[in-house]
Amino acid sequence: MPTTRAPDLRAPDLRAPDLRVPDRGPGSAARRTLLAAAIPLLILAIATAGSPDILWYRVKPGDTVSEIAQKHGVKPADVIARNDLADPDLLIIGRTLKIPTKVEPSTPTKTYPKAVREAAVRNRALLAKHKTPTKAQTEKMIRVIARDFGVPRSLALAVGWMESGWNQKAVSPANAIGVMQVLPSTGRWLETKIGRDLDLLDAKDNITAGVAYLKILTREAPVRTAIAGYYQGPGSVRKNGMYPRTKRYVKTVLALRQRFAT
Repeated sequence: MPTTRAPDLRAPDLRAPDLRVPDRGPGSAARRTLLAAAIPLLILAIATAGSPDILWYRVKPGDTVSEIAQKHGVKPADVIARNDLADPDLLIIGRTLKIPTKVEPSTPTKTYPKAVREAAVRNRALLAKHKTPTKAQTEKMIRVIARDFGVPRSLALAVGWMESGWNQKAVSPANAIGVMQVLPSTGRWLETKIGRDLDLLDAKDNITAGVAYLKILTREAPVRTAIAGYYQGPGSVRKNGMYPRTKRYVKTVLALRQRFAT
């Protein structure tokens, strides 16, 4: 499936003028070179001080959010929320992204059982061989299915983009599958609600599952709480409230919803 690659949007070199009195002493050029090389490292050290749960990743040409997330073993939603990416389709070359390394308590476990990890590997391999829809085709499917279920299209589009970047090939370490990142257990439960089998490896069924879940969640709670429930689990939200990671997720989904409102 085609992925939107990060365009090279680096700005021209517009450094602020150096108004200091030039250092004309012996070795001044070498010192300036050494200082110039050290400044980015110093800035990075200051930024990461006290943040042992964050890695930093500099965007390279061709990067996508989904690929960066998969490389670091996290969900695209984690990268999007942590960096307030209102437009995850637009990555600026050279930008440094925060990659969370510590799993906050928004998922049932930090380390998934071997069977779950193996299932995720199998599903990832199966989807790699599947012909999956383009982003334009996926967007159209989300709009149609959301309309059929009576779910706001902007909400379904935003959650789908937040979860996977509309990428049906995405499979998380927890074995959440496809565009809407639906867990197999959630898919089986949703089958009892909509009255038919669901193949989460099929894009249309995957979107149907996610939109149906949104329908149930928004029927039972306000939109903000429903979005939190999609990510954290409705039972956990009721019991524990929104975790910090979930609050970032909700904030970003709401921003994306405005983008997709037209």
